[in-house]
Amino acid sequence: MINSDGRVALDRDKLKAHRRKLGLSQEQMAFLCAEQGLYVSIASLKRAEAQKRVLYRTARDISEFFGVSLESILLQPEKLSSTSERDNTGTIDVYRTVVLTNILYEDGVSELNIDAYSQVSTILHEYRLDVVSNTKSGLILSSKTSYSDGNEPLRACYGAKQLLTVLPALIGRRCAAVITGQNTPFSEHEYAHSQLGVCASTFFNNGGSAIYVGEELKPIVARYIHCQEWDNAPSELSACFSRLVFECSSEVQQLALAGRQLELYQFRSIIDSTKNYRAAQVFCLNGVAGIGKTRLLKECVHIAGGEGYVCAELTALDLRGIHNAKLISQVVRKLLALDSATLNIDAPEMGSCRRLLTDHENRLLRALEKEDLDEEIQLSFGLMSHHEIVEQQIQLCVKLTRHVCQRSPVLLCFEDLHWADQSALDFLAQWIPLIKDQAIVILCTHRPEEHIIDAMNHLALSAPLSTVNLAPLSLQDAQFIAQQITNKYDYQHLCISKAQGNPLFLEQLLRTEFTDKQQLPYTIQTLITAKLDQLKAVDRLAVLAASAVGQKFPLDIIRFLTGNDQYQPTELIKSFLISSATGGYSFNHALICDGIYQSIQDEAKHDLNLRCAQWYADKDTTLELRYLFRIKSTSIASKLPTAVDKLIKNFRFDLALEFINSALEDGVEGLDKFQTLYTKADIHNKLGQFKLAAELAEKALAHAASPADKVEALLLNANALNTLDCFDSALASLVRAEEIANQYSMPSKLARIYYLKGNFFFPKGDIDVCLHNHKQALEYAKQARDLEMQARALGGLCDAAYAGGKMYSAYGYVRECLEISENHDFKTVIASNLFMLGTVRIYQNQSKQALRDTLNGIELTRLVGHSRAEIVSRLTAAWVYLDMLELSEAKYQIDAAISLAKNVGAKRFIPFLQESLARAEYLDGNYDAAAAVIEEAIPQVEILSAQQFIGPWVYATAALVGDNTEVTKSYLAKGDELLAGGCIGHNYFRFYVLAMESCIRWQMWAELDYYKQQLIDYTREEPTPWSQYYIQRATLILKSQTEDVSQGDVRSLILQAQEAGLLSSVNALSALLESKLGQ
Repeated sequence: MINSDGRVALDRDKLKAHRRKLGLSQEQMAFLCAEQGLYVSIASLKRAEAQKRVLYRTARDISEFFGVSLESILLQPEKLSSTSERDNTGTIDVYRTVVLTNILYEDGVSELNIDAYSQVSTILHEYRLDVVSNTKSGLILSSKTSYSDGNEPLRACYGAKQLLTVLPALIGRRCAAVITGQNTPFSEHEYAHSQLGVCASTFFNNGGSAIYVGEELKPIVARYIHCQEWDNAPSELSACFSRLVFECSSEVQQLALAGRQLELYQFRSIIDSTKNYRAAQVFCLNGVAGIGKTRLLKECVHIAGGEGYVCAELTALDLRGIHNAKLISQVVRKLLALDSATLNIDAPEMGSCRRLLTDHENRLLRALEKEDLDEEIQLSFGLMSHHEIVEQQIQLCVKLTRHVCQRSPVLLCFEDLHWADQSALDFLAQWIPLIKDQAIVILCTHRPEEHIIDAMNHLALSAPLSTVNLAPLSLQDAQFIAQQITNKYDYQHLCISKAQGNPLFLEQLLRTEFTDKQQLPYTIQTLITAKLDQLKAVDRLAVLAASAVGQKFPLDIIRFLTGNDQYQPTELIKSFLISSATGGYSFNHALICDGIYQSIQDEAKHDLNLRCAQWYADKDTTLELRYLFRIKSTSIASKLPTAVDKLIKNFRFDLALEFINSALEDGVEGLDKFQTLYTKADIHNKLGQFKLAAELAEKALAHAASPADKVEALLLNANALNTLDCFDSALASLVRAEEIANQYSMPSKLARIYYLKGNFFFPKGDIDVCLHNHKQALEYAKQARDLEMQARALGGLCDAAYAGGKMYSAYGYVRECLEISENHDFKTVIASNLFMLGTVRIYQNQSKQALRDTLNGIELTRLVGHSRAEIVSRLTAAWVYLDMLELSEAKYQIDAAISLAKNVGAKRFIPFLQESLARAEYLDGNYDAAAAVIEEAIPQVEILSAQQFIGPWVYATAALVGDNTEVTKSYLAKGDELLAGGCIGHNYFRFYVLAMESCIRWQMWAELDYYKQQLIDYTREEPTPWSQYYIQRATLILKSQTEDVSQGDVRSLILQAQEAGLLSSVNALSALLESKLGQ
């Protein structure tokens, strides 16, 4: 049965039976539904199994998951009515229910003439109470419903409080108030009142002038006013009421939200649609400081929690002032906390998201969780570009978000987003569009500042976004705030007039007693100054110290700054200046913190910031430096290098640049200008901002104080220019550096210079020059006894020899490189070169050893997070598996490498991997699939300008899988043309061997002889066992076309292939052997 809002109720017993039959927990079922594209969240499933109505679409998807008809699991009509009744028990809708205030007199009096008592009539008017009944036993008052804002129960409580302050004196009797919610017609109110009169003596015996609230209103009232239960209720009726206790603790009680009903209505519709349709939405609250954004946010969190959302709040204030946390770090920490909070003990296999992450992802996670990175993470990040790190961290954040949203809808709140820096806004712009299909609401608050409005408008282009502009409070809403704080009408109206609808200003005015009303402050700043004057000296000193620390502060530092080890901020809390927060305390608003700090004299500010710096000196060098910058300390110059170096090691380039820029702009005394500019250039180089890095390196060069400094600046400049493809300028910088290093005999610098020169010439295809420079680098590294540089130079020589087709030479270089690296634990060098050892072993016909090296390389690269090396290691392993005809293993390695290449943006490897996948499909007999894959790879080679890198190899595979000789000849011609222009060495080996395979397939014997001769010529200087085998194979097959060949020769070659692991090449030989045996 479908009700009017398109919802149905399902039979809980049938649902549970179906689910248990499959052996699934609720969480497991929701996870499997998501994988099948069915919109059944864990929250929806819990609601369905509680026999509460769910969307028709949700019900349909549940039935589809179980494979049954929807009608078979619908709740039958006879059960439906009892379910509805049970669901509605004990609930109340404050927008539709009349709230009654029953004023009870201890003894009867004559009917009260309300008009004769102006105080009473004023209270009734102010609190919007109507007289329903006026008898000798008391009054029945109802809240006016012509303007309902949902606060009638609270307004009735505060109105009753006011009435009980004046009525007893007017009538000469004690009074009590009982507040209830009634759905009965007005004719029954007097009956209810008489029933309350039965236990009136109970209320009076428990204390005169007491106010009680019925249990149906208690959930609403108890959020703001303490409700005291009976220890032993004297009657069953009295047990249904709780006594109200106003201001029961030293903590200032939270005020009920005033107004904002339209905003809340919009928010309710957003969380409803997000939960039901699994569509992320962004909801922005825009308004000036103090307009009530935070209070409205808190109410939204409360509402979402009641609708089954898990909620988390974070503030961009943590990115400002002394706080260093990145926004993405805060988001990840909150998601982890939500993940822990929503763990299902009934489904341990669906546990913490950490269990779903790879080793590398867990390293990324640890880097976001803590400020100081361990050596393993530093090593991993050192092998990646800054762009790769950021991109992978965002992908990790997306994965965590999806995991948490699978269990429950999520509300994630970003408060004061106007304080966020550009990197934080960039993160939101990249992260949110990637989670659009998740049940998550992003709630942001910000001031109407141009940069944040532009950022939100840009975000609205790629994600659903709604913005609400908060207006000042209406007079009625401002009155409701005032009624919760003070009962002095004149003072209320004066404060309301001054505040002009600003809730923060109004509340601060109301909570501050000014004896001279003419001196009432006109601004928050003057108000704060006045409040400071009212504090005791010890509290005034503490709050001034706290404002120097920042918006949030631990108690320990306040005690240190004030010299009072026993200090407790009780009075500051009572004064509504601060409140408790995680890890300490927080000012109730940024304006309060800023206002107090601005009131401090300059000399006192200097002393406080200096003391803050001293506090953090042995705890956090970056925070120490922040306070030193505030007072422009002369010790900045000596502290800056250590702090910046630590930040760079922890990949906090944003903070490092902030400090460097501040030092340069402030003209810090004693600053090492060269080192500062050089470090800045190096950071921009790491960030991929090469043009700026080159310019800054030039500036640093102008401040170089020594030849060594000049060489360093020139090396950095050259590296940046080369990346920008300014080869001639880059080479000129290296030549200048070389001249200086030779002049001053700097072998270590010369090793680096020649190493860079070798790397510069490598992509140019000038292999001889590349080899020469790497040999020079190795020689100077030996002179300098720089073992790591020796290992790197040997790696460079290996690459150069490989590019030149000298596989034996490459083998010798990489063996020596790895031997040095393993002896001295140079993990970065090993990770970058181990796959190369496997690659060159292939050409030595050492397939088993090559596979061992590449698999070890995969494990090492995953351990240190070297994504590119992992891709090539998997690719190399796939080559070996293809030769061994272990096609499923080959495809696994290729698929894993393609997935990783896409994740890290290493696009140039994808066509290389597709070439191997095409061969795997071909060898597996999937010829159409092979042709489709290679046809996809070919245009990518051209788009990526990778013709010299892998072009001929890809064309040779396309020729092999082609379905006719014309296609084969066409692709072989393209490959020949590229090889004639010069390519990386592996192309010659692979192209000629695959070309020979194509010729054998189509019996193109003349072409087979041609390509055999080409391979002989190319490897003449350094023949390899691998190339020699394929040459012998082609020779034997060609010979068999014109004359007899012995079975022994064929069997010998087959045995050689089997021992080398080249099983994919045996078929042609086996066919030749069978033909001989058949003769």
